[in-house]
Amino acid sequence: MSTLEFWSIVVVVGAFLWWISYVATARMRHGKNQEREEQAKRNLEWLAQQQSSDQQSEIQKADSQKEVEAAKKEES
Repeated sequence: MSTLEFWSIVVVVGAFLWWISYVATARMRHGKNQEREEQAKRNLEWLAQQQSSDQQSEIQKADSQKEVEAAKKEES
């Protein structure tokens, strides 16, 4: 086996191994990106629920304060 044949085999095997690793990491990156997108959606949904529940509790507090003020006016 000549030196040229040896190095050509080394280059071909190296290119194949590089391609295999590139494909494997690309699939992992794609999977991680999907997981991150799903987590971001869940976080946004949770945040929206928190904000709506906070708004509802503020509305209920305001309504109860109005009722208390109305009751005080009636007593006067």
